[in-house]
Amino acid sequence: MDFELKTGIHRLRLVPRLRPNLSSPLRNHISFGRQSRESMEDVSNEVMNRNLNDLPDEILLHILTFLPTLDAVQASLISHKWQPLWSHVPALNFNYKLFPPREPPLDTRQLYVEFVDRVLVSRTDSRVSTFRLSFIHHNHYSSYVDSWVRSAVTCLRTRELYLDFFIHKKFHNEDTRTNWYAFPFSVLRDGCVEKLRLTRCEVILPPELSTMRFWSIGSLFLDQVYFSDKMMGDLILGCPSLEDLELQNCWGHRHLKICSKRLKKLVLGHFYDDSYIRARILVDCPNLCSISFDCCSFYMFELKNASFLVEFRVIVHLIDLSDCYWIRVVRLLEQVPNLKHLYVQNWWCKFATSDFLPESFRLHNLKLLELRTGFTQYDLIGMLVLIELSPNLEAMILEHQHKIEADNVPCCTPEIQSCNFQEILSEELLDNPVDLSIPSLKQVTIKPYTGTEDEANFVNILIRQGVVLEKIVLVPGQVEENPRVVLKPLPPVVLQRKDFQRAFYTREEMEEEEASDQNRSLNDLPEDLLLHILTFLPTLDSVQTSLISQKWRPLWSRIPFLDFNFELFPTRELPLDTRQFYAEFVDRVLISRPNSPVHTFRLSFIFHGHYHSHVDSWVRSAVTHLRARELHLDFFIHRDFHNDETRNHRYDFPFSVLRNGCVEKLSLTRCYLTLPAKLSTMRFWTIRCLLLDEVCLQDQLMNDLILGCPNLEDLELQNCWGHRRLKICSKRLKRLAFGFFYDSEIRETLSIDCPNLCSISFDCCSFYKVVLKSAASLVDFRVQIVNIMEQYYDSWSKALKLIEQAPNLKHLDTLNWWFKFLTSMDSFPESFMLYNLKLLELQTGFTKHDLIGMAALLKHCPNLETMILEYPFKFGEDESLPEELLNKPVEFSIPSLKQVTIKPYIGTEDEGNFVKILTEQGVVLEKIVLVPGEVGEYGIVLKPVPPIVLYKTDSQTWKYSLLRDTK
Repeated sequence: MDFELKTGIHRLRLVPRLRPNLSSPLRNHISFGRQSRESMEDVSNEVMNRNLNDLPDEILLHILTFLPTLDAVQASLISHKWQPLWSHVPALNFNYKLFPPREPPLDTRQLYVEFVDRVLVSRTDSRVSTFRLSFIHHNHYSSYVDSWVRSAVTCLRTRELYLDFFIHKKFHNEDTRTNWYAFPFSVLRDGCVEKLRLTRCEVILPPELSTMRFWSIGSLFLDQVYFSDKMMGDLILGCPSLEDLELQNCWGHRHLKICSKRLKKLVLGHFYDDSYIRARILVDCPNLCSISFDCCSFYMFELKNASFLVEFRVIVHLIDLSDCYWIRVVRLLEQVPNLKHLYVQNWWCKFATSDFLPESFRLHNLKLLELRTGFTQYDLIGMLVLIELSPNLEAMILEHQHKIEADNVPCCTPEIQSCNFQEILSEELLDNPVDLSIPSLKQVTIKPYTGTEDEANFVNILIRQGVVLEKIVLVPGQVEENPRVVLKPLPPVVLQRKDFQRAFYTREEMEEEEASDQNRSLNDLPEDLLLHILTFLPTLDSVQTSLISQKWRPLWSRIPFLDFNFELFPTRELPLDTRQFYAEFVDRVLISRPNSPVHTFRLSFIFHGHYHSHVDSWVRSAVTHLRARELHLDFFIHRDFHNDETRNHRYDFPFSVLRNGCVEKLSLTRCYLTLPAKLSTMRFWTIRCLLLDEVCLQDQLMNDLILGCPNLEDLELQNCWGHRRLKICSKRLKRLAFGFFYDSEIRETLSIDCPNLCSISFDCCSFYKVVLKSAASLVDFRVQIVNIMEQYYDSWSKALKLIEQAPNLKHLDTLNWWFKFLTSMDSFPESFMLYNLKLLELQTGFTKHDLIGMAALLKHCPNLETMILEYPFKFGEDESLPEELLNKPVEFSIPSLKQVTIKPYIGTEDEGNFVKILTEQGVVLEKIVLVPGEVGEYGIVLKPVPPIVLYKTDSQTWKYSLLRDTK
């Protein structure tokens, strides 16, 4: 079957297909035995290369369940994989509001009917969990709705069925008021519907309902439905498994009886009493746990067998006679001895002088009270009455109650007079302070807290009288006239018990506490916090803190960071004496420290062959005993520490020692690297990050190193030598950085084959040849070099050419030598575009030469959103340009550019012209950030003033402001 549907939004082509493969692609890699490391690598690599289309069909189907069916069908246009998915979504939601209105309305209904028909015809072979239908019914379409309901129940075997024929009052007129859908209840006999929700329809019960049972129905919701007393009795009898019943805006009953041994939750809403009928209700459900009366005005309420009831909710409209209905419902509390949660309005002041409830009545099990109330004296007296009935109350939530009439107004209804209520409270009662009996109350929440005097007085009462009160939560908000509560977008104010105590300190107590605060020192801090502070200190300083006090003495030996910094040790005339002092200190620290694990072990030392055994023991202790996760060894520190003697001494790092540890991050500076002879069969699984600086790195050594670290994700090589044809091949590597690789007469080459590589950086690198393979995952690319074009342009262009292999690049950081590059014979093809590039960091000036190069680059970046321009320290003059280019105005192609940052902004004429070009040509440009600074003799110096921000207003004019919160 193949058809098209015009929805007024899109033209959709619904093509029912075979059931999609619902097995996860990872299932091919999963076995219940032991997996090899290689198979685990394959799984992780497969996950790294995924996008939305690679998600399992089960997850895509789960995502589509949150969309209306109209949108789910439109999702089939995303790609070929999505085309069959819509027909297997386990939830159908036909939302009438999503269809464009037409003239006359019957045309909209016809479009809706055709869509529902075609969707159901296209997917009759799969089940759905939820079937939701919203429609403005007309008798002309009754047969259609019948067929949809029958299809949902019998063919699709839905478990939740929602039919809404009201939607909103704006969809109705005189024509729709006489068109009600007649729901055939008997159709459920052949299905497995567990949850049924009907709004604005007639319910047609089968004649033989007295002998028929609908065992699957566990939840029933009826809204705007007519039912007589007998219909309700038959309906409950025919659904013996019913546990949840909600009735809203229903009519036709007179003596309503709800009797069920299985029912656990009952909600009645918007039942209005007819003075001629005087409707009554009887609830007899021995297992009922929760009951709610929302705007119900029955003439009589009766509740039986409520020993299991733990939640009770009653809300009525604040209109004349509403207090009568409220009192009728509240009387039911006498039948609920085990109530734990009560939600009610505060009209309890009516009980202040009455004998309406027996004196022995108490809600001993009530733990949570939600009360709609004000905070006048009249309200507090009513609150007092209720709280006295709840001696074990622990939490109270107070919500705003909109009042239509003033407090203390008499009501002359016969029912209230018969209960001996004294509506007008005596002056003595109103003037006396309120004493709340709250021996167990631990938390009070007020929402909204508008800051009135009455609210503040109530908070003070809570603070003074709350014996065990721990917390008061004030949710900021305001009350509008309509009335409607509006909570402000601010975090709640939480008052803790310590705040209560301080609120009522005497002057002497306040002075005493201030004096104690002034006497506090670091010794009063918890040990965990002191240990955290010591982690920021070198070990030499942290050991010296043991002299502060007795409490500090053992702390240094438990710090999870060890940092032995050679620079901190005092220099002596003989360098060997300084080294000897350093070695003795490290030895004693490691001996004195228990074998508790450390996170980071950092060692900086000017190595001499005499101390080889010392360093070996320190490394072995860090790896095997202290179980360090990060190991940093720096034998360079600074060139001021080196002379002719030190150049002949390099530490030989024994890589095999890592086999017995759990080092994840390894950083080695100025040493030799000795790999174990059996590295081809040995694996260092824990190492994920490796930095090598001033290390001899031969080609075979590099290959063995990557092979021996199969989980390596981050590799950084700086100032290395000894290689000739360097190959970096790894399926796991994500970040790769090269720094200060200068080409020699050997003509060194570099080959990179890392399919999951996300970031690559070249900093002052001049390989003879660079090859990049499998760069589909590469999103971050950085090329920086000394700004001498005559000397380093070839090296820069070789590295830059690699981005041609990175179609998904999002971030580029480089120099502005683009004019020469894009006008050379070795440039990109004309069709080359960086469609995914969003962020460009460019070291550039703002001369005509620079702007032409920048414009040439921007043509290849149509979707660029952010550009950061930094000043380059130029060592030469710009190349001369032909007069044709010099006289031609620069045009930037920046259709998507939203923000530009210039740092530093010195205020030159060239910079001013560039900013003017941006404001004129930036179609969607929103912001230009100028960071004030200057160019010194040795580099850029940013001024200690806030950046200047130029922003575009709604009237398309540019204004400026200062970012004063910037560091």
